[in-house]
Amino acid sequence: MTTMLRALVLVAFLGPAVAEAQKTNLRDAPPIRTPLEWRNDRHQITPLFGFSLNDVYTRSLSLGLTYRYYPANWVGIGVDVFGTYVVLDSALTESIKAELDATDRGVPSTASPGIIADVAATFIPLYGKMMWFGKLPVAYDFQIDVGLGMIRTRTTGELDPQTVFAPMWGIGARLFFNDFIAVELGMKDYIAEFAPVAAPGDTSGDAAWGQNFMFTFGVSFFLPPTLVRGE
Repeated sequence: MTTMLRALVLVAFLGPAVAEAQKTNLRDAPPIRTPLEWRNDRHQITPLFGFSLNDVYTRSLSLGLTYRYYPANWVGIGVDVFGTYVVLDSALTESIKAELDATDRGVPSTASPGIIADVAATFIPLYGKMMWFGKLPVAYDFQIDVGLGMIRTRTTGELDPQTVFAPMWGIGARLFFNDFIAVELGMKDYIAEFAPVAAPGDTSGDAAWGQNFMFTFGVSFFLPPTLVRGE
């Protein structure tokens, strides 16, 4: 008897709620929002400024351009091109030149990346959205670049320029401040074999494999400028 009374009480309290749930029209519910796809089926064009990080004998300033097409939100393919417009001697090179010049033995020749071009893929392992200063919503992503390229060296003195094969890898981060403009910071490493320095009178030097790191800063433009939502 007690069990039956408990069952009747539950039916009395829960029955109206169940009936109301059955009458609810799902069209009145708020929509389920799908994430914005900041890269999917979009073209990226990025003018870049770069400067070398680890050159022993020179410091290089470069201008470049990146193009990517993203067939999916997490991967892009395209090309990078850089041209060096300023090469400065490092403190080591200046001291060597001063010492050799003082003894009338001439000055050494140097080489550094002058023109760089590569075909690359960009992978986006992490992306999301955050509040900038607690007020401004900003989308972000992190990038990993891998590619194959060529370097045409820029030389001083008697050292002959060379065109060499250069595998590339890099990392970067990007902040979107609206639907189609983002600020990008990155680092690229071009691994190539050439002689960075040669003695006076030597036109070839001793070639060796080395890493050529470059820090980059740029502004990315995405086309079309209108975002779409994922499925």
